[in-house]
Amino acid sequence: MTADKKRVTLSDVAQSLDVSVSTVSRALRQSPLVDEKTAQRIREEAARLGYEFKPKRRQAGRAILTIAVLLPAQSDSWLHLFYDPGRLMQTLQEGFGGTRTNLVCVPDADWKDLFAHKKLGGIDGCIVAFADPPPELAERMDQAAIPRITLNRVLANGNYICRDQKHAMELHFERIRSVLGPDARIAYLHFDRIPGVSKSRYEGFLEHRTAGDIYTVSSLGEINDEFFSWIRSGRYRALICFNDVLAVYAYQAALHRAIRIPEDLALAGFDNSPVRRLTEKPIDTVELGTDEIGRDAAEWLRAAIIDPSVAPIRKMLISTYVPGSTITT
Repeated sequence: MTADKKRVTLSDVAQSLDVSVSTVSRALRQSPLVDEKTAQRIREEAARLGYEFKPKRRQAGRAILTIAVLLPAQSDSWLHLFYDPGRLMQTLQEGFGGTRTNLVCVPDADWKDLFAHKKLGGIDGCIVAFADPPPELAERMDQAAIPRITLNRVLANGNYICRDQKHAMELHFERIRSVLGPDARIAYLHFDRIPGVSKSRYEGFLEHRTAGDIYTVSSLGEINDEFFSWIRSGRYRALICFNDVLAVYAYQAALHRAIRIPEDLALAGFDNSPVRRLTEKPIDTVELGTDEIGRDAAEWLRAAIIDPSVAPIRKMLISTYVPGSTITT
């Protein structure tokens, strides 16, 4: 090679074929994650451009796939108590099956760090966990042909696996009315800081009651004397909370005001969170199903990395009821 001739890089081959750098790299390493037709096209283009491939010795146990897992980052840490991050990582690994995978956890606020280098750090796929994906992230991922999937959010455009929130609300109404009767007054404690979930649960409640039966808060501190005065004045017999975290806080706040659970006020939450067991009586709730969501997402993402033509996924999972001791004694 002469001194003035530019060296052909993986990026040059990828740009020529409009594929990701990681796909080119895998194809030249004869990885089974790239179908033979695509791999042959890449090898031919690399040869045409004059790319010099120097196989590197793989270290034993080296991961095949690098997956970015974007986790929600909020100043209020209690917002994340609705699931177990460690369990999520475990189920994602299970979903990738026998494919060795390196899961890189990134706070969603720092997603731009993924693009600090032209080669995107070798990211093969992305999972956005329980957060609304930034529009810029989707655009950059599309440009780099990196498949992605979002957990528990319904997207107008994009791949997702989500729990059916309206059906989950229906389960609460069925349970409460079966215990307290069809005419029991039911209120909803709404939380407005997680739009991706808040909207669907709010709308699910409105299919049974009116907006006048909804009390909206933005922080736990707003579950206070004013709130319980509203409960008493409305003669509500049951309270459905946005999630288990709010339900546990409401449980303790009610007892502090001599309101018995469930004798005076039946109580329900969402997500079957670890926190629901912090109360003397476990909260009645509805299953979020992190295990199922995580495994299904990883299985689809693995397939999408291997075969870019795999069908998009927009999957709604049906909820199951998790009985506790806060609706009936």
